[in-house]
Amino acid sequence: MPEPTPTHAPLHPQQERSRQTAERITAAALALLERKSFAELSVAEIARKAGVSVGGFYARFPSKQALLQYFDATIVEGILERAARELDSERLADADARSVVTSYIRLAVTMFRRHRPVLQQVALRSRTSTDPAFKQRIRDANAFLHGRFRALLEERRAELGHPEPRVAIDLGLTFVSATMREYVLFAEFRPDFAPLSDARLVRELSDAFCAYLGIANKRNKS
Repeated sequence: MPEPTPTHAPLHPQQERSRQTAERITAAALALLERKSFAELSVAEIARKAGVSVGGFYARFPSKQALLQYFDATIVEGILERAARELDSERLADADARSVVTSYIRLAVTMFRRHRPVLQQVALRSRTSTDPAFKQRIRDANAFLHGRFRALLEERRAELGHPEPRVAIDLGLTFVSATMREYVLFAEFRPDFAPLSDARLVRELSDAFCAYLGIANKRNKS
């Protein structure tokens, strides 16, 4: 049997070095974002942390903004791929409405925490950016995530006690998303908030959302 044809040509040594350099730059920037905002970072600082020259940085990324665009594109793509798996209707075929809500919130909190430095910048940029491609990418991502969640709850409409499920789902998504942003992405700006672990945050938000949707709390049923 003939060998399968490779889908991509093998990297030449120079291409491999370029890829490794780009990976060092992105890793350095992510490490620095744990301590500083993206606006506070300079290209020179990122390059120094990555062990490359400033020219080496610009050879891989034409600007600091291009690096942020790379981050938000690749991380958002990864989040959507994971959401497609975890919020798959067949995977959740036997789940009730409360389990769907908890699955969605757990996924969101996990992704917010894992990618906090970049998603913090994406959240800030989404309010002020004039880049139509970026704004469309964020709209498309939200449409996919929220659309998948709505569809799962629509399949369980009989479990929702709210008289207007679509309104309740959308308003619930709004307050849940806002709370996750404040508690995970921007916690340093809310030092007076009661501290919560991510697991506790998932439980509290799930209970609040389910109560608003009118989903029966089986733990309290006699």
